[in-house]
Amino acid sequence: MRRVMLVLMMVMVIGCGNLIPRYYWEESKSIGCANWMYDNNICFVEVLERREYRESMWGEELVGSYKEVYVCEVGVDGIGLRVIDTIMSGEEGVGEPVSISSGGEWIVVSVGKEWDEVSNEWDRGEIYVGKRDGTGFERVGTGINADFSPDASKIVYEKPDSGIWVMDRDGSNNHCIVSDPDAKYPAWSPDDSLIAYGEWWTHIVNLDGDSIKVYQKAKKPDWGPAGSNKIITFSYFFDPMEINIETDEIDTISYFKSGDGIKWSPDGLWFIAYDGDWFVISADGTNKWYLKDLIE
Repeated sequence: MRRVMLVLMMVMVIGCGNLIPRYYWEESKSIGCANWMYDNNICFVEVLERREYRESMWGEELVGSYKEVYVCEVGVDGIGLRVIDTIMSGEEGVGEPVSISSGGEWIVVSVGKEWDEVSNEWDRGEIYVGKRDGTGFERVGTGINADFSPDASKIVYEKPDSGIWVMDRDGSNNHCIVSDPDAKYPAWSPDDSLIAYGEWWTHIVNLDGDSIKVYQKAKKPDWGPAGSNKIITFSYFFDPMEINIETDEIDTISYFKSGDGIKWSPDGLWFIAYDGDWFVISADGTNKWYLKDLIE
């Protein structure tokens, strides 16, 4: 009888232990987006996310999360990493970085805030502007995929379902230049005269939104180095392409593919692209390295 009672007491103790939940945190870091700065350095967004879990005899559940979003800078060789500023932090709903762009000493970041599960796109976003020295980062408007003009005085951006818009750096003088609700992913040319945009076809327009050229099966354009008269984009099959907008000549880059926008360095010697993670690669296909390696 004594042995039976001892066993029962042990079972009760173990059972009570399982009724007491255990809390623990998991932390992850990721790169949200990346782009070039005028001096061939790289600006990018790092996202730090902490999730709190509760584990009990009924299983495991997520009970809370916390996120911090940083703007960072690093050299093209991966040296000199520094955090410029924390642009947002908080509980769920902080958002996901969508794009980053720079002009002179200014940086603009767009953050997606509401995701549409039907269209598989961002329904709403917010745009933040600040200086490279970390001062002045503040929200200036709503939209996504923002890109600075060369002198950073203006921002071209996508307003979901409302086309391509332009505003001054402080958010004033906001106006639509392309009313097509399907117009996406704008990019400002380095000579300050044209804007390229397109999700499936790439359009070239002037600053008033008047059409100049259209290229089929070319999406998410960015501009080549100043004076090159080229855009960098990629096909439906994710093959990067250089398009000369004067001659319409197209050259395919065969040594890598990209599932997202490709960014061409100001000196023309490097690309930033995405294949599930953001990476840097030289224009001859060598020296490939991943931005995630800087933060892991």
